[in-house]
Amino acid sequence: MSAQHKRSALGVNNDDNVGTPSEKRKKKVGRKSSSNNFKFPENIFTLFISKAGMTLNICGNKLSCDPVTFCKKLDELIESHADDVSETVEALDSGLEETIENEKVFICLLMPTELTAAPEDVDIMSSQMASNVQDGVVKILLQSDNLQGVVINALLKKLPLYAETENVKVDASFGMTGNSGADIVNVPRLILNQLRWLDLFKDSVSVAHQLIELASIMKPGVACDIICFIPDLLADDGDHAVVAIGLCDLLNNGPENITSAIFEALSNLVLDDNVTKDVYDLAASFLSTASHEDMPVIIKYLLKSCNSIDSAKEIITMLHPHLDFSVLMLSADKEKEKSIKSSISLIADTIFSALQFQDYLATAWLNVLEKTRSAEVHIGDVITLLLLCDLHNSKHRKMAVNIMQTKLKKGTFPKPKVQQTIELCPDVISSHFKSVSKQAQSMVWHANPSLRTAGAFLYRLFLLNMDSYCQQETIGLLVTHIGSMSTAPSSETDTALDVLCSIAQSKPIVLSAYINFLRDALDRMDLMTLSQVRKSYRILSLMAFSNANDTTSLGLRDEIHMMLQKQLTHILDKFRRIGIIGSVTALVAMSNVKHSSMSQQKNQLQSLMETLNYVLKNDIHGWSMFFDEIYLLFSDSQTFGQASESFQTYINKDAQNKLQQRFLTEYNGSSSSASSSRLLDVSYRFGLLTPEEQKETGVAIQLTSLLLNSQNRYIPGLLCSLVRAISAVLSTSTGSLADIDALLSCPVLLHDVKYEEKLIFKELSSESATCVLDSLIALYNWFRELVSVFCLEKDPDTEIGVLVRWKQICDLQNMIEMLLPVAPNGYSAVCTRSSHVDGQTGVSSFQKNQPQNTSKFNVDENSPNLKSHNVSISSTACTAKPVKVKKDKKSTQSSQLNVNLLSSVFRPVLHELSYDVFMLLEHPLQCTKQPHEELESNSSNEEKFLRPQHLLALLIDLNDKLNHRLSKKLPFGFGHQANTDVGFENFIRIPIKEVISKVVSLVPYLCRHLEDIHSYFQKDSVERSSQDSNDSVHSDHSANFVKQHDHLTHCYAFLLEILCHIFSWPEMDDDCNKDVYGLLLKHLSSRLSENTQKADETLMLSTSFRYLANFSKTIPSCQSAQMLIKLLIALYDFADCNKSQQGWMSKKISITCGGFLSCEWSFSTTSNGSQKQPLSLSAIFHAHLKYSEDPLDSLEKFLRNGIKQLLDKADDEEENTSTSSTRIQYPCLTKSNFSVFYKCMMETLAAQAAEVSPPSKTSNQREDNIDLLLKWSEIVKLLDLLIKVLKSFSSRSMLSPALKYARATVESFLRNGILMCEVTFREHQDDVISLLKKVQLSTRQLQHLACHSKISKDSSLTNHVPALKRCLETFLFRVKALLVLHNCHEAFWLGNLKNRNLQGEELLSQAPPSESEDEDDEASEARESHAEDESHQSYSECY
Repeated sequence: MSAQHKRSALGVNNDDNVGTPSEKRKKKVGRKSSSNNFKFPENIFTLFISKAGMTLNICGNKLSCDPVTFCKKLDELIESHADDVSETVEALDSGLEETIENEKVFICLLMPTELTAAPEDVDIMSSQMASNVQDGVVKILLQSDNLQGVVINALLKKLPLYAETENVKVDASFGMTGNSGADIVNVPRLILNQLRWLDLFKDSVSVAHQLIELASIMKPGVACDIICFIPDLLADDGDHAVVAIGLCDLLNNGPENITSAIFEALSNLVLDDNVTKDVYDLAASFLSTASHEDMPVIIKYLLKSCNSIDSAKEIITMLHPHLDFSVLMLSADKEKEKSIKSSISLIADTIFSALQFQDYLATAWLNVLEKTRSAEVHIGDVITLLLLCDLHNSKHRKMAVNIMQTKLKKGTFPKPKVQQTIELCPDVISSHFKSVSKQAQSMVWHANPSLRTAGAFLYRLFLLNMDSYCQQETIGLLVTHIGSMSTAPSSETDTALDVLCSIAQSKPIVLSAYINFLRDALDRMDLMTLSQVRKSYRILSLMAFSNANDTTSLGLRDEIHMMLQKQLTHILDKFRRIGIIGSVTALVAMSNVKHSSMSQQKNQLQSLMETLNYVLKNDIHGWSMFFDEIYLLFSDSQTFGQASESFQTYINKDAQNKLQQRFLTEYNGSSSSASSSRLLDVSYRFGLLTPEEQKETGVAIQLTSLLLNSQNRYIPGLLCSLVRAISAVLSTSTGSLADIDALLSCPVLLHDVKYEEKLIFKELSSESATCVLDSLIALYNWFRELVSVFCLEKDPDTEIGVLVRWKQICDLQNMIEMLLPVAPNGYSAVCTRSSHVDGQTGVSSFQKNQPQNTSKFNVDENSPNLKSHNVSISSTACTAKPVKVKKDKKSTQSSQLNVNLLSSVFRPVLHELSYDVFMLLEHPLQCTKQPHEELESNSSNEEKFLRPQHLLALLIDLNDKLNHRLSKKLPFGFGHQANTDVGFENFIRIPIKEVISKVVSLVPYLCRHLEDIHSYFQKDSVERSSQDSNDSVHSDHSANFVKQHDHLTHCYAFLLEILCHIFSWPEMDDDCNKDVYGLLLKHLSSRLSENTQKADETLMLSTSFRYLANFSKTIPSCQSAQMLIKLLIALYDFADCNKSQQGWMSKKISITCGGFLSCEWSFSTTSNGSQKQPLSLSAIFHAHLKYSEDPLDSLEKFLRNGIKQLLDKADDEEENTSTSSTRIQYPCLTKSNFSVFYKCMMETLAAQAAEVSPPSKTSNQREDNIDLLLKWSEIVKLLDLLIKVLKSFSSRSMLSPALKYARATVESFLRNGILMCEVTFREHQDDVISLLKKVQLSTRQLQHLACHSKISKDSSLTNHVPALKRCLETFLFRVKALLVLHNCHEAFWLGNLKNRNLQGEELLSQAPPSESEDEDDEASEARESHAEDESHQSYSECY
């Protein structure tokens, strides 16, 4: 260390240290000459140190030898001066006090000394001689054993003199300052520096107490230095407790602003438990009153004092309310804000250091955070969890990541708290940004939508609140997400684009620095989906037009214009669609430019619109895509911003002009006056007004006349797009649709109704039939669009008009489904929806002749549908050209195939219904109870009611939407996934929570319809009427009544399935969705009890469960029964915290399932007459076993009764008798579906065996071990029964579950059952041997089953054989080890087990046996027969 640096460390402040070396030498010489007159006091102290080799001089003390030699010489002088050393020391004490009375002399003794000669034993090149500056005189004297106490007492006596005035000004010639000017010396710090780094203190405790007393009178700065120095004095750990008590007293009675120093000193002391507890209580009491500067040290001490998980939890709980930094930040002034942020950073560093090196503290904090409720979360919790995610310990880091993801997914960590954390504590986040950004990245990768939203939220906060480095890293991560569009699911790219889009809209200046970077990343639009293209163009347009004068923005605008011109003139529809999207986006961005004149803005808009008009010209499909984008833009104004009024006016005017020119025609009032085409007669149809009222309106929609031209086949799509765009613009600008409400009731110029008769339709030419079907599908889509547009209007006439149009939609659906199968040469329907994937105009081919294998278009039995028969649809749902199909005479003679227009294959053809259409469910249901009531349907209120077929159509669409959104399966594999959003493009743009809120608001209407249908099925007359109509249908009334009964049956199933979708939503029980969940329970419970205003959640859940369980009495189909059970199970899962509530719920579920199993259900059959597998029965039976009080007992009862029932039925069939007089307990059980029940029983048995706990080896658990023995005996008994069943019923569908689940059961027995046998063998030897014998019988039968699988050469069976063989061998040797362990090895012997089939018949070998082998077989059989004779005495196993 140089002299200058050492003086700075000793408390000398250099005022002037500038000059050349020659000038410094001159100043030093002058300083020495001016101080020659000063003389040190002459006493024994100065005499002794002079003799020892120290020359005292006010300009700088000289030392002629090294400090060690000096101390030795001084000790020799003291010991040789007199016989009594103590007298000499006292004399030296007096001399020292006399010497240091002069302040200059005292300070001179504290200053460094100069070594004038090198010691003999030290090399001149060694590090010790790197500088000739040595410690001061006082520092050297403290190394003397005889003078240490004297010097310390003298120093401590001088210290109070500088309590008020710490700094002393000395002359330039004083000491070894080396300056030309005056120096400022901090004397207290200089005194403390003399005491530092001593090898040993003789009386350290006394010195420590003296320093504590001195600290109480000194200024805070010096007091803190004294307190922090105290732990360095103590050499013995036993002295720490006494000093700690003194420090605690000083904390209570001392000056202010020394809290941090005291706790810093206490943290460096080793204390016993009692003192630690006292200090801990003291620190806890100071938490509430400590300043933010003292908090880091107090928290550090508290965290360091914990030594177990329990103590850590206690400290964490105590610290929790004091880590809410938002209180500090929000109440601080701007002057203190920087200091508070610094303190928060120190606290975070303290916590992170403690978590990093104290594993139990990290474990305890994770447990506390996991149990923290949403209302208790504050900034400190968020910061701590982020710190835990950055730990080196991988176990704790993974736990923290899981907790964070779970809490963000469930809403336990509210987003406002996370936002507040990043806004108020950016420095802490920046220190751990690598880890925090990694968490955000993993959330965006996650398949859960809530976590993806949380990751996007973090990215957005990083860009808005962090520094430039963090912003740059965030942009890089977002660009990485966007660039992974070809390998990752589209949700990752969508999330990244959403973040950039929101930033570009709210704060575009953040992205302006990375404009080139983002432009290159968003350039690959040909790989994006349409929604991603929209977002990309929104980002580019907002950055380009946000600042009219920015040169970078101007360059981006030019690039956008060139890109749009290339895309609009491209020959592929895909790129043209991208260009249209970009044009619409750019138009709105131009209209919102703030810093441009109106004329310039208008010119830009007109220029781009002229380009569009020139490129599109008469392109019907192009204009349809354009107005579809207009609709999407205006309906999503919250994401992109509101368009200007001038742009709204321009678009509205242009769309209305195109609508009038292309589609509106003058209404003449009579069908005869309507123009007839060269192929078909046309007429005005489907008008809602009277002819007189319609003449006043004078307009109609023309369809058929336009569709006669093959080039106009895409024109219906333009009609719907225009009306949709006009409605969106009017809703945004005026909030009313009064300007276009005439469209709802105006008639349609359509082909004559006679062509819709089946016989006449069959005789039409291919061109005419295609025109008829095109017209009907176009009309169907037109009415769906009208209903979607006007469904929210509150005018009574409009509401009735919407309901009438919906009924006409259902009638058109029946008409189209009737005509499609009989269309000549098949039919190719154009996909007129411009929102089709990639903008392609697909064609769906509906062919009259289908191949036999059409199972991929069959309706799943688990998802009930209106028509569950085979659908006549080609396997190519979207092709480029119509498929021509030749007529097949054999196929035309076959039975007519049914078509379901609401199936997924038709979605590319149909226009999507708005989610608001389901408000039609508020209309009551009208269903006749008697056939003659059909005649009275022409009442005045008929138009206000829904009929069953109308309700069914609504429920099917609602169920499809909820099934697509709430039960969406996770993507599998990499690359582009198959697009499953066809038909749901607008629906998926609605936020998931808004979807849930809307569907929950529909629950009262759903419940009312459910109750109405329930009341309908309660009538006995329904069954009698159904039976009469099924016997012989003599009237249309009976046929309609049966059809209505069928519609209501399907409505019942769909209503339950919709409720099941709502309750099965994974995020329903999250804290952020508690309001929706409570409202849902309130709607259900209010149907049964009116006092639900003040009811708690538990009571409402119980009431809702009882309400839904009441519908089990009128369930009309097995699918409805399955949905009801699934719904009850969903409610059961919500009661996971209440065991008593779950108890009676599970019992009710089991009883309800048992009731359903006692019913006789009818199942649909396939085309070849075989019955479908009743998978719904499997789900019901599985729930019956799972939720029963004793699953094993329920399984045994069903097995015995079911087998007896099947055997009796088989005997009756052989004897041609009937057992109708005797009651059949399970009518739904037949020989054909027994395999389904058998699989459920085997699966349940394996699950029950796996749940059996291992035995306890302690003596006080004998009763529990006996219970385990009894339970294993019951399991083995059921396993034996189930295996024996295969002798009577050995279908292939039963053998595979037997091999799979029997092996699982035996493995569970090997894992826990053998251990139980070992523990209980000595006390229950007979029972254990009996149990093993029963297992042996099952294992032998399993061996026969394995042999049968090999002989049958069925790969699905033989795949299970190797694992089964290993399991059986393991069981064999485990039993042998058990008997050897208990000295019963003689009771065990091995023999050869012969190969047998399922019936026990011996299988002959392919090769003839040799004589030796015959002898071995005879010996083996002899041993086997001997074993049978002595089976009651020993255990044997043959393999």
